[in-house]
Amino acid sequence: MNVHLYATDESVFRLLQQLPEKEQVSVTAIIVPQNREHTKKVDMLVKRSGDIPVYVQTRTGWPKSKLPDSDIAVSWLYSQIIPPNILQSYTYGILNMHGGKIPQYRGASVLQWAIINGEPDLGVTWHTMVEKIDAGPIWKESLIPISIEDNALYLRELLIKEGIRTFPQSWSDCINPEKTGRIPNLAEGRYWPPRKPKDGRIYPRMTIKQVKDMIRALPEPWPKSTIKVGNLWMEIDSVSVLPIENSVPYETDNHQVIYLQLSRE
Repeated sequence: MNVHLYATDESVFRLLQQLPEKEQVSVTAIIVPQNREHTKKVDMLVKRSGDIPVYVQTRTGWPKSKLPDSDIAVSWLYSQIIPPNILQSYTYGILNMHGGKIPQYRGASVLQWAIINGEPDLGVTWHTMVEKIDAGPIWKESLIPISIEDNALYLRELLIKEGIRTFPQSWSDCINPEKTGRIPNLAEGRYWPPRKPKDGRIYPRMTIKQVKDMIRALPEPWPKSTIKVGNLWMEIDSVSVLPIENSVPYETDNHQVIYLQLSRE
C-alpha cells in the first residue's frame, strides 16, 4: 500500500516501523508545511527522507509538483490546513494524530491550552481528517496524565510515544471497511485558536497555580509567558517563593508574594 506522510518531525518514521511486515507499506512522498519549512525539526526530517521525494505545501495552495499516487496518508504533528480536494483524494483518507481530546480540544496549540487551563490529562486522538477541523471519525483515543511538574516539552515527548504506541490499531481500523469510527459531537466541545504571544501574558492577581501553569505551558522554543515590567512585556523563565536573581515580585489573588525570574536577553 502506498502512503504519503504529512509531517514536521522525523519521529514519523517510527510510526510505520510499528506496522507488521504483511502490511507492505511504501512511502511515496513526504509533505512538509511551508510555515515550518527550514526549521530544525523539518530539516532533520528532510535529511532522513533519503530517496523519498519531499514536497512543500504552500500557505496559499498545494505543491506545484504533482504528488505521486497513494492509497492513504498519515498526518503527524502537521501544522497547516490541508485542502478538501486533497483530503478526498485518498481511498482511505488522511489518518491524523491530534494531541488533544476531541471534541473538547479541537483546533491548534491544544497541548499548551490544556496545561494553561489546568487539565488533569492530555488527549491523544487518531482520527480521519475531514473538511471541518477535527470533526472526522475517531479510531483511537487515549489519555496522558499531566502532573503539576510537567511542562509542554516533556508532555510533547510523551505525546509522541503514545501516538506511536496507538498507531498500529488506528491504522488497522482505518483501512478496514468493516470498521466505523466514532463521530464526535462537536456541541460538547470547542475550537481552540492558534496561540498568540498575548495569550501568555500574566496579569495581576492570578492564582499561584494559574501562574505556574502558564509558565510550564510555554517553555522554549515556544514564545514564553510574559509579565509587564514598566512599559515592557518581559519573558519569564521560572517562579519562586523566594527572591532569586533577576526576578520581580508578583502578588497573587490571595495577596501572597511570589517571584518571577525574567529571561536574560
